[in-house]
Amino acid sequence: MAKREMDATNRNGSRARSRSTLCVRALLVLVACLAWLAPLPLRAQQVPQPKVAAEALFNEGQKLLFERDYEAACRRFEQSQSLDPGVGTLLYLGECYERLGRPASAWATYREAESSARAAGQWDRNRVAHDRAMRLEPTLSKLTVSVAAQNPREGLEVTLNGKLLDAALYGNPVPIDPGRYELVARALGRTPWSSTIEVAPGQGRAVEVPVLQPAKAEPLAAADPYASSSGAAPADTGSALSPRQRTSIIVAAGGVAALATGVVLGLVAQGKDDEAKESCANGCTDPGRSEDLNESARNWATGANIAYGLGAAALVTGGVLYFWPEKKSSATSGRRAPLDISAQLGPKGGLLMVGGVL
Repeated sequence: MAKREMDATNRNGSRARSRSTLCVRALLVLVACLAWLAPLPLRAQQVPQPKVAAEALFNEGQKLLFERDYEAACRRFEQSQSLDPGVGTLLYLGECYERLGRPASAWATYREAESSARAAGQWDRNRVAHDRAMRLEPTLSKLTVSVAAQNPREGLEVTLNGKLLDAALYGNPVPIDPGRYELVARALGRTPWSSTIEVAPGQGRAVEVPVLQPAKAEPLAAADPYASSSGAAPADTGSALSPRQRTSIIVAAGGVAALATGVVLGLVAQGKDDEAKESCANGCTDPGRSEDLNESARNWATGANIAYGLGAAALVTGGVLYFWPEKKSSATSGRRAPLDISAQLGPKGGLLMVGGVL
């Protein structure tokens, strides 16, 4: 009995070890499969996308070239070349430029293709590019841009249709496509110069940049609030106030303030007078205090009268200044003399003095 139990135990242990071994082997197979499959997505991600895009653009350029849409075809070949440079693309681009009527661009592209093919050992393409460039060279238009010797070399910029012209090209004939060009020369402290030139097919053209003249400093106009640039006084508009009208508003505002001050002083004087009367209502027990109150009331009343007078005068003066028509003074050459407003106060009254030309 014990022996049968021991055999059963051994068989169970063997089965367990077998299952464990199978699990380990299955796990190893799974890891191996994953290790083999894992690089596949990575290799798919490493597909050179620029090359794919360049190939698609190249194929579209060929199609457009066959359809004689040369401008669009040239753009596609240019884009393809920028993504994935190639000798074949350069040859097609040169042909596209040639059919578009840009022989100088085609010649330069063929020369670039010739150099690239030589470097890559593509001798058949090197010969094709060389023959095409040599065929175009006698028909090229050429532009010679020279610069007057008196012009400063430092800071001088010459641009052709907005593109900077290298100083090494000054005085040398440069192949150029036929057409109209804008030649501009600039230098620090000099007046810019520009010229529109026409380059005919198969012909040469020479242009000289003249001496750039020193830039003229524009005189600063003298600050004059009364006169315009022509020397005449600016005309008043309905929406703008003249200097005299602005002054009248200030004077009138001062008059209102003076009247308000007079009201306050009058109230104080009335209060002093009432207090003096109350102190003597049942007989003056303190004549000295009553006299002081009366004197104080008179002083406050005098101040109130002065304030009333100043306020009324200021209001009248402000109204006259605002509504009185303005006149030019020959002595001041069209300028108005500033107003002079002053006030004098005295113990029994005040005086407002206004001077100037209305």
